[in-house]
Amino acid sequence: MVKIKLLTIFLIAVIAAGCASTGGAPNDGVHKVVIQVSTDDPRTQTIALNNAVNLQKALGPGNIKVEVVAYGPGLTLLTRNGRQSKRVQDLVMYDEFRFSACGNTMEPSNASRASCRYWLMAYR
Repeated sequence: MVKIKLLTIFLIAVIAAGCASTGGAPNDGVHKVVIQVSTDDPRTQTIALNNAVNLQKALGPGNIKVEVVAYGPGLTLLTRNGRQSKRVQDLVMYDEFRFSACGNTMEPSNASRASCRYWLMAYR
């Protein structure tokens, strides 16, 4: 429960910082958010995907880009046999969502890019 609260607070802070930003990179009106998934806990992975979808619903299509980065045990989010496989497959079809896998995590676990169904799609 603490992880969920911390993730929610983090996302609110990121959005607030983006809205309040007046300097730096040119503002194209598109909010950019990165959500990290570092656990194989199905509930936590579901919440991370829910947060991504909720951000897109709140800000509207075309107004946000969400990248979900999986590493460590969280890499199961992107595997063919993962519990969230169908949901990730559906989300990757939208321009607002991008999925990435940590290459450093993949090497020691002997995971191949082929075992991560959405690895190549993340860089379209």
